[in-house]
Amino acid sequence: LLEAALQTHPFPSRTRSTDRRVMTSVARANPPASFLNPNSLFRKDRSRLEVRQLFLDQCNPTPAGHRMIGEWLAADITQHVEFIDKMKAPTPKPATPKPAAPIPSVPQPKKPPGK
Repeated sequence: LLEAALQTHPFPSRTRSTDRRVMTSVARANPPASFLNPNSLFRKDRSRLEVRQLFLDQCNPTPAGHRMIGEWLAADITQHVEFIDKMKAPTPKPATPKPAAPIPSVPQPKKPPGK
């Protein structure tokens, strides 16, 4: 019922479930894009009370919640940077210059005998 009310409310207090589904599907369809859902992060292996302690209100995380989001974002960004680095074409090595051809020696005129 609450979710249905949020769908029609012009200024919902949280992201609508349809919006979350669309963002998730767009991210999955466009790798390496990501959609990081803090609610999933906060709920993982935590009781309802522990989850509530990560929010100041229905929307804004506490400093601990912000720290968790920041660590999650940092890990995700690092993963993408490493992916991009692997996808880059290797930089070609500069060609090694060929050694210069030896300068042919110029024959010296022969000295006449006895001089």
